[in-house]
Amino acid sequence: MSQGKHESTKALEAAIIAILREQNPATVRYPHYGLLSFNDAFIRTIHQNTRGCYQRVSKIITDLRLCGRIPWEWIVDKSRPTYAPTVWENPRDYGNSVKRSYRKDYWQEQPALVEIWSEKDTISGVIAPVTEDLGVTVRVGRGFNSTTGVHDIADHFRRVSKPKYVFYLGDHDPDGRAIEESIRKRVLALGSGPFAMRRLAINVGDIKRFNLPPMRIKRFDDGHEKAGLPRSSRGQAFLRKYRDETVELDALPPDVLRRRVKSAIEALIDWARWLRAINVEEAEIESIENFVSNWPGNRPAERS
Repeated sequence: MSQGKHESTKALEAAIIAILREQNPATVRYPHYGLLSFNDAFIRTIHQNTRGCYQRVSKIITDLRLCGRIPWEWIVDKSRPTYAPTVWENPRDYGNSVKRSYRKDYWQEQPALVEIWSEKDTISGVIAPVTEDLGVTVRVGRGFNSTTGVHDIADHFRRVSKPKYVFYLGDHDPDGRAIEESIRKRVLALGSGPFAMRRLAINVGDIKRFNLPPMRIKRFDDGHEKAGLPRSSRGQAFLRKYRDETVELDALPPDVLRRRVKSAIEALIDWARWLRAINVEEAEIESIENFVSNWPGNRPAERS
């Protein structure tokens, strides 16, 4: 470590590394929340649940990644997607790409359709090890979904005749709860047909169970005629139904979220059909490999 580095920065670096070594991949925000309940009195003294402290943690994480003290893959960020054309250097590379990327839709013969809906794009990277392994669609809201997005979901659901299950991930706050209820009603209103929807996180019980750092609902400032009251009608409705505690989805330990998602999905899988799909996939991949091996340029050159 640099000799000129402040003691508090050194302490935060060590704590962040310890948190991420145990919980990865994670979003940038998770170490911020992890520090709030870190088992070290000094850390809890110098780190508070403020925007300034979060920005400091974000900068430290960047520095730790740049100097190689934490692996890049420990932090995921799907909020800034890259759009690039799908291209190949030659037909042979295309054939090899097909061989590597082919994957059967295991859900085609399953008795149900399962999807994950997340309020935040950042979380999609956290749960990717589970959702990609199980081949489940993840839809990201980024706030209140557009009318086009809601229509597309309803249209897709309408075309599927089997039972449909949606597992929702969102903040436990006035907007997060309102978003969840709004998107469900809007999809139904556009003719999706019935579907089951269950929140996996954040739940009220998670706050105490995982010692999550809550924040109060935003209120009107002193001097305002409504001083002390929630600023929005959503805030007022939230306060009537829940305690005055809000928590972001990013605060839940990543491994807890992944286990919760995995358990919910696997409970709906018909494993006999799943294994049959794997066997069919293996045979299809073998067929693709045989085809690609005979692609022009893939065969060994004949000796003269």
